[in-house]
This record gives sequence, structure tokens and C-alpha cells, in this order.
Amino acid sequence: MPSVVNIDIANNLFSIALSVLTIIGILIGFVGWFIRLESKVQYLEKDHIEHKAISTAKDETMWEKIDSLQTGMNQLLMAIGELKGKINQH
Repeated sequence: MPSVVNIDIANNLFSIALSVLTIIGILIGFVGWFIRLESKVQYLEKDHIEHKAISTAKDETMWEKIDSLQTGMNQLLMAIGELKGKINQH
């Protein structure tokens, strides 16, 4: 028949082993979480670089269109000014 001391020692060893396994599990969880976080940061950096390139291309296209529109408006205003000058001469 096992003595109370042997049962108490076995219980303590079991509790220590369970605690160590819990701590190791938590550490493995943290390592996995940090790996996932690093992967997400790298993906977001890559996505940001791609977004920046696309935005730059869109901005360049938009500014070209605005410049073209401004040139057209200037030509129209010059034509109106010429017509107004001819009307005022007569």
C-alpha cells in the first residue's frame, strides 16, 4: 500500500510536469504568434510598395489629363479673346 508521502511526491511531480508543459505550450504559442505577425508585416510592406507604385502611376495619369485640360482651356480663352477683339474693332 502506497504511503501518503509517496502519493504526495507523485502529485507534486505531476503538478510540476503539468506546469512545465503548460509553460512550454504558451512559449510555443508566442513563437507561432510572432512568426505570424512577422509574416503579416512583410505582406503589408509588400502590399504598401505595390499600392504606392499604383498610386504614383494613377497620379501621373491624372496630372497629364489635368495639364491637357488646362491647355485646352487656355486655347479656348485665347480664341474667345481674339473673337472679342475682332468684335470690338468693328
